[in-house]
Amino acid sequence: MLTLRGQKEEVETQVVSNFVDSVNALLENGSENVVVGFVGGRSIQGILNLLSHVEGFGDSVDWSRIEIFIVDERWVSVLDESSNFKQLASMLLESLYDKGLSSDNVHRFDIDSENGLESYNSDFLKFGGRFDIVFLGAGEDGHVASLYPNHSILDGSEGFVEVLDSPKAPAHRMSASRSLLEKSGLAYLLFFGFEKQEAYDNFLDPSVSVEECPAKLVLACTQSVVVTDLK
Repeated sequence: MLTLRGQKEEVETQVVSNFVDSVNALLENGSENVVVGFVGGRSIQGILNLLSHVEGFGDSVDWSRIEIFIVDERWVSVLDESSNFKQLASMLLESLYDKGLSSDNVHRFDIDSENGLESYNSDFLKFGGRFDIVFLGAGEDGHVASLYPNHSILDGSEGFVEVLDSPKAPAHRMSASRSLLEKSGLAYLLFFGFEKQEAYDNFLDPSVSVEECPAKLVLACTQSVVVTDLK
């Protein structure tokens, strides 16, 4: 596990540089495409901004070979203001279409489509059923995606799962499962802001289980990078 610690803007720049290098290394080493998972929320916004607007970052990736999936989503229309996909589209995807990203490479979870969750899982399996790279933001309670302590983290299902009773509103959500996220090749785990201190302390505490602090699931990934502005 690698830890990047410092001022938020500084470590965000390091993350984006590391991400670009990791994507290019995978492509240069023979991967036909790279499957990347993005989350919504506040923690990821600075990274999305760097990828979309800072010269030398987003321009350095062959986006035509990147497959983008949303890691978790509220059970709402993709046009809803609370949609994680809507945030991702407005902050990143719209700028990447001018840099080679195809709309065919963007996989959104659509509750209005027939067999929405089943179709999303099938689509994901076409690309190996595994995130090559995934971004995760830890919540104040240590949750990641929509996997909450002693709750949905206990779901042993494969793939993307439906969460009907999320402790955090709205109750109805879709999320990558624990088993899916643990298979990821490279996971970036973000802890930003003083309100995440307790979650970060629990993450570092060996006596705290992954069921109590779901963010710990990244320790099962092939590589993990913890990114924080906390001490």
